[in-house]
Amino acid sequence: MRVTDVASVVDDAHALVTADPEHVAARNFLALVLSEAGRLEQAYACMTESLALDQAQPAIHFGAGVLATQLDRFDAARQHYLAAVRQDSG
Repeated sequence: MRVTDVASVVDDAHALVTADPEHVAARNFLALVLSEAGRLEQAYACMTESLALDQAQPAIHFGAGVLATQLDRFDAARQHYLAAVRQDSG
């Protein structure tokens, strides 16, 4: 199934975060749909907010690294990737 109305999905994701601002998975979902909508700055901000809530998730660091790379923030991307690898290797 392909979602054609990205704006409504972004609105739904915002509603999830509004309902529970500390729900990390909701913030990650919002970051994903913002990224799909081409709103990379907002997606990166949302991902870093997720990290502020839970820094011990390699997948969040990886996602933040991907977004930082897309935004040409290569130093930040490197730090996120390194954190993801450190955390994943236990």
